[in-house]
Amino acid sequence: MSSLEKLKRKLVENPRGIRFSELLRVLRDLGYAESRQRGSHYVFRPSGDGPSVMIVKPHGGKPFCAAVDVKKVTRIIEEQEG
Repeated sequence: MSSLEKLKRKLVENPRGIRFSELLRVLRDLGYAESRQRGSHYVFRPSGDGPSVMIVKPHGGKPFCAAVDVKKVTRIIEEQEG
């Protein structure tokens, strides 16, 4: 099992302990690229067809992403794999 597969598994099992850099790595692997950023809000678009995803980078001393943002990426993983 590759480190990326382990990271995807971690996303599904514990959406509260995911760092922004880990979420970026998974999104890029899924074919998403950053289309724009405004403040702490990042918008990612897929290379093909599919919905855009908006992720908020943690700030204010918080090290982890919001569980809602992680669940958005989890849904994308499930759609592509299932």
